[in-house]
Amino acid sequence: MPEISAFPNFRPINLEDMKTLSEYLKASQPQISEYTFTNLYVWRKSDETVLSKRENVLFVKALKYPDSREILLPPLGSSDITQTFAELVRDMKAEKLPPLYGISKDQAETVAKTGFSVKLDRDNSDYVYLVKDLSDLPGTKYHSKRQAIRRCLAEHKCEYVPITPDIAELCLQLQEEWCNLMDCNESEGLKAEDQAIKETFLHYERLSIFGGAISVDGRLQAFTIGEKLNNDTAVIHFEKANPKIRGLYQLVNNWFCKNALAEYTYVNREQDLGEAGLRRAKEGYHPHHMVEKYVAERT
Repeated sequence: MPEISAFPNFRPINLEDMKTLSEYLKASQPQISEYTFTNLYVWRKSDETVLSKRENVLFVKALKYPDSREILLPPLGSSDITQTFAELVRDMKAEKLPPLYGISKDQAETVAKTGFSVKLDRDNSDYVYLVKDLSDLPGTKYHSKRQAIRRCLAEHKCEYVPITPDIAELCLQLQEEWCNLMDCNESEGLKAEDQAIKETFLHYERLSIFGGAISVDGRLQAFTIGEKLNNDTAVIHFEKANPKIRGLYQLVNNWFCKNALAEYTYVNREQDLGEAGLRRAKEGYHPHHMVEKYVAERT
């Protein structure tokens, strides 16, 4: 395995970096959805994800969707983000230092005192839910979700199965059908997601991920892929369902939480990217809290 380049040089992430990155991530117990090895790796082509190391601190640089702006994710292995950033400014010309993306509010306030401008990135802040809420769908606020699931189960014979290599092949077929239906080739975002999903299933047995799928009337029609984010939280990477089957998205969400996430308190369902329909859908599940992401730039 090639060594990670010494800062300020970077090299592309590769599959052999999984052990090193996973150790850094486990030690940092991240909150932001970007910080799993799977997310960094399977999006590496569209995001141009690269790594660098400065002493014991690991840096991840990528392109931010949708404007392809270069950003640095929070340094891994750094106990003092202010000191780390001050050292970066000292070692580099300020104009070459990309914005620091995905830092917490407390980190943003600290960094702001050293001459960085900071702002909240609401469109990329993550929605986090109680697993118990999404499993039980309690009370009147989840009435429409329960109703959609009941309708789906009344109209179809549905079966949940964990994703194995054989099931992964069927998931890829569904993804192909979904993309044809949604004209993925007409959207840069959907094309990048399609590529990331294919990478995920290509390396399914090597990545630290788990998934569930639903067959409807004998044919696989929905799947979800998740991964451990930190000690009490799982993150959902992808969730796909045949949109023509009413209630199927609600069902795969509910059954995956029941069958695969019982050991977790929370589930991070990532950001809405500022898309109005996606925001309504995520808010409709009543998040327990948001993981706010701040961006810091050198002024």
